[in-house]
Amino acid sequence: MKAIVVLNGQFYSGENAEDNMLMFDNDRKNAIVVDERRVRFIAQSILRWFMGGTIELKRLEILEVGGKEKCANVVNAKPGPVSARIV
Repeated sequence: MKAIVVLNGQFYSGENAEDNMLMFDNDRKNAIVVDERRVRFIAQSILRWFMGGTIELKRLEILEVGGKEKCANVVNAKPGPVSARIV
């Protein structure tokens, strides 16, 4: 599964290695498509931030990319959320 992660209306756009932080951007064209393993890591990080009081979690979306076609393009993102299990 390839997916796009959206946190409070901001798209996951990579990592800042110097500050050891996940980056989120308002611009959808900067969104990075990630695999299932990375989605789990990002979701667990967000859960830790929320439980620790670091962020206010209003909305978390995991948008599946593609469908019948094997295209990892942001334009092909399905509008509905995909169920993700935090392990």
